[in-house]
Amino acid sequence: MKHKLFIIITILLFALMQYSVFPVIPLIPITPNLLLGLTVAYSLMRGSISGMTVGICCGFCVDIFSDNVIGVYMLIFCLIGYAMGAFNKLFFPEEVKLPLFAIALGDFIYGCVIYIVFFLLRKDLGFGSYLLTLILPEVVYTLVCMIFFYPVILKIESKFIEKEKGNEKKFV
Repeated sequence: MKHKLFIIITILLFALMQYSVFPVIPLIPITPNLLLGLTVAYSLMRGSISGMTVGICCGFCVDIFSDNVIGVYMLIFCLIGYAMGAFNKLFFPEEVKLPLFAIALGDFIYGCVIYIVFFLLRKDLGFGSYLLTLILPEVVYTLVCMIFFYPVILKIESKFIEKEKGNEKKFV
């Protein structure tokens, strides 16, 4: 129960930062995609099903704050969470390169899918400018932010994992 409450609070905190704190910073006109970083992080730590669940919740938060149809971002985050969960077997907590690479890859895929869904289908063919002005800067900004947030999430999540393993030993 404490673990689920922690996940909900983390999602709400990341949504609050993504939509109210980072847009106020005047240096950069884009915001990091913290909710996607959180989805990918949980996918790597817990697997595809947890990644999908966190992805659905994070995508719902993005849907609420966007002015589009509800469900588009939820589906995108769910699919990215599921796909990144496949790397769960390659995940080692002490290794930081894989999670950061996965977060960058997930954010890049997210940007490309958003371009296809919202721009290409309306015959807007300016992918090069979209890539250079939005996708790549967002990927870099998300990576810079997740370098600081990921170790905190990992440390707290590893305590929950240790506690779960301890409970499993009691029942065996």
